Parts: sequence; structure tokens; C-alpha cells
Amino acid sequence: MEAINVDQLTHTVLAQVNDDLGKKMGGDVVLINSGMFPPLDDEFRVAIEAVRESSNKTHLIVLLETDGGLMETVERLVAVMRTHYEPTFPKWHAD
Repeated sequence: MEAINVDQLTHTVLAQVNDDLGKKMGGDVVLINSGMFPPLDDEFRVAIEAVRESSNKTHLIVLLETDGGLMETVERLVAVMRTHYEPTFPKWHAD
């Protein structure tokens, strides 16, 4: 019997949930569960640029859980979001 790779299973499930939520809400989805400290801003920029290469969605849905951090890091995250996505929220309906 083959062992279950929990990291791979978690990644697969979260990717599917993100995809489902993105389809429902009409945008790309990103989950940030981190303190707002460097190098998060650089990692976020690289991740968003990779998402944008394969997506034509104009909106970003951000799920954020943080214990706080540096305002400068948050400002850089927001600058990345504003560079790559529209500032308005898409219309969607909860079923």
C-alpha cells in the first residue's frame, strides 16, 4: 500500500478550492497566511506574475490571515495587486 503524501494532498485540495472560488467569484484567488514581513512582498510579486501568465481574469480575491507586520510590506503587496488587477469587485451571486 502506497503512503499518502499529506503535503501533496493538501496542495491539491487547496488548488481545487481556490479554482472553484475563483470561478464562483469571477477572479483569481490567493490565500495569504503569513506575517507581513519581507521577503513576502517579493514572493507575492513572483507568484502573482506567474498566475497572470496563465489567467485572463481581471479581479483578485484575497483571503488574508495575518498577525500583522510592516506597513511597507503591505504597501508593496497592494502595489502588485493594483499593477495586475482591476480595482473594482466583480458581480457575483451566492447560491
